[in-house]
Amino acid sequence: MSAANLSAKTIVNYIQVVRLVIASAVDEEGQEIYPRKWNHDFIQLPVVCKKKQHRPTVTESDLADILSRTSERKYVVLFALLAATGLRIGEALE
Repeated sequence: MSAANLSAKTIVNYIQVVRLVIASAVDEEGQEIYPRKWNHDFIQLPVVCKKKQHRPTVTESDLADILSRTSERKYVVLFALLAATGLRIGEALE
């Protein structure tokens, strides 16, 4: 995955999916069929550095600019809600 230039976080996310799929295999009594103790060093799982993560943020002045440019009141409320609560757009529209 590193050779494909995937980021460390992407690799960790993919491995997490594999771990969850393997852990979801249970017998009729709910016991794991394939119990695993994962060795991250052995599989050379990269360490995710939060400082290198792309975490876009909106400043107060950015938000004020966005809200002032929005013409429909319902979108102003939606954008303010998203910014204030940290909701994702899909969560807000459910």
